[in-house]
Amino acid sequence: MAVALTILIILLSIVLIFFVLIQSSKGGGLSGVIGGVSQAAQFLGVRRATEEVEKITWYLALALALVTFALGVLLSLSRNEQQQQRLLRMEEITAPPITNPTAVPDINQLKKDAQQKKP
Repeated sequence: MAVALTILIILLSIVLIFFVLIQSSKGGGLSGVIGGVSQAAQFLGVRRATEEVEKITWYLALALALVTFALGVLLSLSRNEQQQQRLLRMEEITAPPITNPTAVPDINQLKKDAQQKKP
């Protein structure tokens, strides 16, 4: 899933770059070099190509932001799940087996064991 979202982000980025470059800007920019709005009008076949190109650019930018956010959430959730699985495996390794969960330890026996361990 993460790979698919990453590929989608790359494709959205390329298409967004294309639509940003064909927009006519106030300063001329690159739109005059590659054809600008006239190329967009031929490509889209609409009379108000500048408005349509601007709308498409905004929608692409919004889609790119949403897909990027979704990828971040997905990766965060999978990282948390992996950490939880690692912790569970560590608990399985380090936790002593419970033989009798209702048994109360004998305090006298614990004291004797502690005294025997002292040098």
